[in-house]
Amino acid sequence: MDARITKERLSNLLSYDWLKMIGAVLAAVLVLSVLFTSLATRPTLAQTFEVFGYTDLSYGSDYAGLGDKLQEKKTFSYEILTVTVESFGNSTYGSTMYAARRMAGQGDMMFLSDYEVYGENEETGEEELVTASALKTYIEAYSESVLDTQKFLADAESYLDAFFGGEWQTGELDEEAAARAFRERNSDDKRFRTEASKLAGIEQEKQRLLKLRDDLLTVNDALARGVISHTVIEGAGEDGADKACAFRVGGAQMRGLSDLFYYDVEKDGKTVKSSETLSLVIFENYDAEGDILYDDVSFLAYLVKTYEGTQA
Repeated sequence: MDARITKERLSNLLSYDWLKMIGAVLAAVLVLSVLFTSLATRPTLAQTFEVFGYTDLSYGSDYAGLGDKLQEKKTFSYEILTVTVESFGNSTYGSTMYAARRMAGQGDMMFLSDYEVYGENEETGEEELVTASALKTYIEAYSESVLDTQKFLADAESYLDAFFGGEWQTGELDEEAAARAFRERNSDDKRFRTEASKLAGIEQEKQRLLKLRDDLLTVNDALARGVISHTVIEGAGEDGADKACAFRVGGAQMRGLSDLFYYDVEKDGKTVKSSETLSLVIFENYDAEGDILYDDVSFLAYLVKTYEGTQA
């Protein structure tokens, strides 16, 4: 047998070894990729806060950076890992994309206008409704998919009562109750595997509850002063009862909100931007007892703190 080492044979051997080395490197990269993907903390729907704008709304200069700003200002609790904002125009494409998002269970809160167009009836000469508002049109079709905003805030108060000795506004935080709630809710969370990380998480939980109380106080105060209000729609609730379907966040004291979302109105023969009737619905995605649900309160508080007293 010819076993001589020739230049050609040596070249073939080295080429083959290089192929094996490249294959080994690629295999190692694939294994590491799968490992890190499986170990990484992926935000669930409950850990992702999504804000929508729908139908006749256009977005202003604050829209593009809203998600980053909310995270920079630590608007939400540590439980929210991702914040997104998306606008769906009044088109077939926009409606299709919106329907797809909702079918997937996405979305936490959504802006809609409550702007109605009236015109004169040529026969009677009386004013009549020509175009119903986007909010009322939506509620007529999907009233069961949004929370009652009055009940939502009452539930938030009851939730906080359990951690502040029945006096959520002035009581002392029950640290044992906070720790117990944290451990129950995050028993399977990959972020809190070690006891040290759990103890750090409990401190975050305490801060979450204290901030939620402050944010709820801000929202209730804004309601009391008329900065925002509840929009109650007749017959939108169960068995034809009235239902508070949205927060009216636009208005005279929140005109700067048009930098986020606005709609066009005709005034004195001109088309102008307005946020006067801008409303915010809360999607009924989670059990009302769930902790993460109440990050919606923090978003409302953010709007009040950011836009009250501002001008368009």
